[in-house]
Formats: sequence, structure tokens, C-alpha cells
Amino acid sequence: MRQWEVNEHDPRALLRGLFLNEAERWFAARDAHLTTAEHDFISASLKARQHRQEQEEQRRAREKELIQRSRNRLAALVAVLGVATLVALSLTVLALRQSQLARANAAQSHSLALATGAQLALQNHDPDLGLALALAANRIDEPPPQARLILADAAYAPGAVRRLVGTGGPVRDVALLPDGQRALSVSDDGVLRLWSLTSGEMLREFVAEDRHVLHVALDPDGRRALTSAADGMLLLWDLENDTVIRSLRGHGAAVQALAFAPSGDMALSGDEGGVLILWDVPNGTIQRMWPGHDAAVLAVAVAPSGRIALSASADRTVKVWDLASGTLLRDFTEHTDAVTDVAFTPDGRHALSVSEDTSLLLWDPESGEVERRFPYDTAGLLSLDVAPDGRSVLTSSLDGTILLWSLENGQKQVQFLGHVGRIFDVEFDSDGRLALSGGENGTLRLWRLRSGAEEHVLHYATGASSLAVSSDGARVASGLANGDIIVWAMPTGEELLHLKGHSDRVFGGVRFGPDDQTLVSASGEIFDVSHDNTVRVWNLMSGEEVLRLEGHMGNIWDMDLSADGGYVLTASRDGTARLWDLHAGKEAMRYETDVALNSVAFGPHEQIALVGSGRELPGRGGKADYSIRLWNLETGEEVGRMSGHQGNVMDIAVSPDGRRGLSAGLDGLVLLWDLETREVIRRLAGHRAGVTAVAFSPDGRLAISGGIDPTLILWDLDSGTILRRYQGHSDVITDIVFTPDGRRVISTGGRDRTVRIWRLDLTEDDLRRWIETNRFIPELTCEQRALYRLEPAC
Repeated sequence: MRQWEVNEHDPRALLRGLFLNEAERWFAARDAHLTTAEHDFISASLKARQHRQEQEEQRRAREKELIQRSRNRLAALVAVLGVATLVALSLTVLALRQSQLARANAAQSHSLALATGAQLALQNHDPDLGLALALAANRIDEPPPQARLILADAAYAPGAVRRLVGTGGPVRDVALLPDGQRALSVSDDGVLRLWSLTSGEMLREFVAEDRHVLHVALDPDGRRALTSAADGMLLLWDLENDTVIRSLRGHGAAVQALAFAPSGDMALSGDEGGVLILWDVPNGTIQRMWPGHDAAVLAVAVAPSGRIALSASADRTVKVWDLASGTLLRDFTEHTDAVTDVAFTPDGRHALSVSEDTSLLLWDPESGEVERRFPYDTAGLLSLDVAPDGRSVLTSSLDGTILLWSLENGQKQVQFLGHVGRIFDVEFDSDGRLALSGGENGTLRLWRLRSGAEEHVLHYATGASSLAVSSDGARVASGLANGDIIVWAMPTGEELLHLKGHSDRVFGGVRFGPDDQTLVSASGEIFDVSHDNTVRVWNLMSGEEVLRLEGHMGNIWDMDLSADGGYVLTASRDGTARLWDLHAGKEAMRYETDVALNSVAFGPHEQIALVGSGRELPGRGGKADYSIRLWNLETGEEVGRMSGHQGNVMDIAVSPDGRRGLSAGLDGLVLLWDLETREVIRRLAGHRAGVTAVAFSPDGRLAISGGIDPTLILWDLDSGTILRRYQGHSDVITDIVFTPDGRRVISTGGRDRTVRIWRLDLTEDDLRRWIETNRFIPELTCEQRALYRLEPAC
């Protein structure tokens, strides 16, 4: 207290804590006995404490308020953050979806770009690159339809089946064994090699001590090979035992040309000095030896008859020899540079020769007259081979190109690229579907010469116009241009029955009866006026004609058979459609118009006939009509028309359930119809010219169409997209049919004189398995991977 008084009531001197509590009790008990100074001191201490308590309470209130405010702010912040999080999550999901969509769109765009590259490669005769790019275009989850289509196009396009890589340098000569599974090659290292064409592996090397092999020729049965050497010696090999049977000595210079006679007992050889030798192969003796040319003999060939031979030389000539006497029969001098190869056609009536002057000539060996000069002047030609059926010829050139030519019209059919550098030899296999080539880059290539989708091709001298398949798929009937009908086994093409009776083309159609024991046919020309125009019924057990229906005054262009086999519909260029009663053997009903009728089919429940119209008929007063007319088969009245085409309706098909129809028009369209509403469901555009034939698949989901282009197109009817394109015919496609199992299509090409069987390979897995087995797939170079943005990069 004294300190408080001395320091002029300094608050720091006031009582606190326990001292103040004790003073407060004492103050309450003895207040009356306190001095004024003591009373003031204790009172001041109590007031100071009260003031401190009030301040503390205020502080706590402020702190509590601050805490609450902080809590409120935190709650607000949490709410804001929650909303922000939800927004962020939504934006993240949206961004992810957009990113995925962007990646998917980018993948689709890249796929389309690769598909375009594949298409360009195919157009530029580079099937290897085309197939590699097409496969790359289809490596995404959902490739676009264009990419799927180009994969089938690239897979089936003529191209390399296998590449065989040797170790002996440039391949100078090749020979395919008759079994089609093996081949021989000769390289610059002088070694004769035997290859497996199925695996691509080298099976054996034939090495003769101190003998550098230059060329090889196979005997007709493929069991022996004759090789030539730089020193002029020939060796006869047993290919099964890997042994030399005998050596043939006579040449004094390197032998560049070898050929067996068709009998296999004789062989002809020519050397660099121009000398020719005819050998007795079993005995190894010389039959005849004579100077043939003024320069090296580069090729020889013996005619199928074995009586005459050709020799080609660096002196620019081909000489025709009588082998029996050694007499020179003809000196062919049409070439202006070295003649590098010669061959006879299988019938022996024509010779072919190629030269470094770039010419390929077809000529008569008897007269020496050139019958065709093939249109080629790009590079010198080094070799040629004629197909076993005599319809085509292969050539190889200095610039690494192989060309397949038609001997019938002289046109180039297919061009093959793949070798780097010169191609020294090319040869057909025994059935003419494959070829083997050997080139400067040391590789052999096995080529598929036709579409890979073709399973079989049947050739007819007069051509086929119409087709039908039996209900079990075991037999096919082909109506021919000469009026005959061939019934053949599926899929081998073996002829089972030959029906003769029609005097004109069986263009109107052929149909098997429900029991497959009868066949109905209709005659009518497509390129000329028919004088037959009859419907005929055939007994397939006896091969006899059992019914003939006459009445049409013009070509019958289409025919359909009712499901029970009792009635036939025909459509004719005379402007009438007719219903024929096969039981009664007569016409049951007639529908007369003023336009040519091109096609007909039984409609739903076979109560309505669908009749395809066309051009106006002279003198009838009508005009061209491109509708499908609905003919009521109960009343005989026309009950409506379905319009949609802008050209002749050339074919009509009805789906298996009878609800939809297909029509083929010369306007280039295929129309899918709803037969109940009579409205167009879908317009299918893909042909480059008029469409002439159309058919539903057995399940009704697919359609096949063929046209003047002449291309076959397989359609998915649900989406309207093109699934496959098949090319191989060289003339308008006149008829197409599915096999009952839906796995194949059969087509006929009119004047190209062929019937072709096509595999469908409907699923992508089926197609890829076929590619793995039947096509060579190249590794793309680093430059190509960079150009087409393919991962992984090199």
C-alpha cells in the first residue's frame, strides 16, 4: 500500500491474485475498522480486478466473434470450393470426352488418309505398299467403311503372295515345278536352288564341283532339270535324289538358252557362239549340232508338236527350225535389237518374241507375218511366258516391271511392281493363276495374277449368259451363247450334263426346279435378234427336253420360276410379260405394254409380278418408261408402278421374306424397295455405268450387283455401304447368283466367255486370315513411316 501511495496510485502496485482475494475477505469482515488509506487501496485493487475481468470478457467475446466469423468464412469457402470442384470435375469430364472425341476423330481422319494412300498405291501398280497402308488404316477400333473397303480391295488385288530372299546375288533364271509347290532358281553365284513356295524356305542347293550354273530348264514331269554352265557343259539332275544323272558335252562356249521338247526325251540348247545342239537326253548324245546365229543365242523354244523350234539371238533375229532335218524354215527379222526370249502358244500356231527394243510381237511361225504388235515402248523386255490356256502372256523388263497381257485383244491387263532393278525371268505356274519372277535385287517373287477373291474361272468358247444354282449348292447351270446349257459340279467346274436344244443364246435365264430334278430355260439374244424365244423344261435325270413353250415374238430377256415350280414368268422385248402354266403346258396369262420389258420376278405371295420397263417400241405410240410395273396375276390387271430409275430396269430380285425388292438400272443405280409401301428404302450408288444384274443373299441382309463397268459390288443393305468390290470380268456382267450357304457368288461376263466363282470372306477376321496366308506384307521403310505418320517411327 505504501508503494501505491508513494508512486501516486500506480495501478501496477495494486493487489492481485491470492493477495487480493485475502484482502477482499478481510475488507468484507472489518470494513468499519479500516483506515481511509487502507479502504481506498483495497477498493482500488477490487475495481482494477473488475476492470480486468470486463476486459477479458470483452476480449473473449471478440475472439468468439472472430472464431464464428472464421467459421462462417470457412463454410462459405468450403461451399465455394465444393461448387468449384464440381465445376472442375464437370469440365475435366467434358475435356476428357472432348479429348477422347478429338483422338477418335483424329484416328478416323488418319485412317481415311491411310486408306487414300493405299488406293493411290494400288492405282500406281504398287500392291505391296497398298496392302501395308490398308492394314495400317484398319488398326483402329472402328475403322471407317472406306478403310474396310480398301483393305478388301488391296487384299484381293493381283500382287505378291510371297517374297523369297536368296544369298547368291541376282536371280538369272527360274522354273516352277508342275506340283505348284516348289521352284528352282539360278543366281549369279552359280548355284541351283530348290524353294518351297508355300513357306518361302530354301529346301536344297545343287552344287556341281567347278561348274558355275547359268540357266535351268525343267523336263515336263518336273523330276529332272537340265542346267548349263559357263564352260558349255550341261548337267542333267535328278531333283528327288539330288544327284547328277549325266553330263552333256558339246558346246564350246557358255550356254545361255535351254529348253526341253514336250516329250522330255529331247532338249535344245544354244550358246554364246551362236551354235545350236539338239540332244537325246536319255542317252546324253548329240542328235544334231549346227551354227544357227551370228551372235549369242539368248533363248530357244520347242513347239508343242516337237517338230519345229525357235531360236532367238543377240543378232536381232528369231529363226524357225525343222528339228528333224535341221532346216531353216523362217528367218524372222522384225526386231531392231537383241531378241531376249521366245515362246510358242499352247496350240503351236503362233510364236511370241520380246526384245531389248521394247517390242512384244505375236506372229505366225510359218509365214513370218506379224499378227499383233503389243502397245509397249517403255523399256527393253527380257523374258516372256505364255499362260497354259493360251489366253495371256507375261513379260518382264529392264525397268523392273512385269506386265500381264491379253493374247485375245492385245491389251495390258495388269502391271506389277516390286522388284528393284531388272527382272531376268518370269514364268507361269501350271494353272496360270500364279507366276514366279527372279530379279537383279536377288529376290524371287511369287505373284497372284488375278483377283484373290476368284476361286475358280470357267471358260466357254461361246460365252455364258445366265446362271442358276441347285438348292443344295452342288450343281450350277450355265446358259451359253450358242444355246447350249452346261450343268457342272460346284466348285470344281466339272461338266455333269450338256443340254442341247435352243438355237440362240440362253439369255432369258435358267432355273432349277424345287426338287432339282428339272431345269427351266429361256432363250433370247442380247446383242442380236433371236429366232428362238422359247421356254424349255428339261429332265436332269435323262437330259431330255420335256416341254417347250412358244409365243413370244421378241427376245426373252428375263424369266422367273414360282416356288412350287408350276408357273414361269417371262419378260420380252416384244412388250409382253407372260405367265406360263407348266402343268398345262401353255400360256396362262399375258400382260401387254407399249415398251420393251427387260426383267420380271414373282412378288409377295406370288400374287403380283414385278415387271421392269424400258425403251419405247417402234409403232406402238408409247414412250420410254423406266418404272417397275405391278401386274396382278389373279386379275391380269396392272395395279401400280414403282418409279425411281432414270434408265432401263435391267433386273429385279425379291428378298427371301418377300418384303423387299431390288432393281438394277442402266442409270447406274441399285434401288432397294419396300414392296408393301412401294417406296424406295435406299439408293445404292457405286457402279460407274449401268447395272445389269442384282441378287439378294440367302439371309436377305446383303446384295450383290453387277454391271457394264464390269464390276461386282457387295452391299450391306442395312447401312447401304459397299462391303466388297470384285473385279476380273472384262465384259458386261449378265447374271449373278449367291450359293445357298451365302459364302460364294457366281457371275458370268457375257462376251468375256467366263463364269467366275468368288469367295466373300464376309468378316474382317476371315479377310485377315486370308491375307496372312495368301499375301506378302512388306515392312514399310523409315521414310514411308514418317510420310504416313505411322507409329512406332524408326
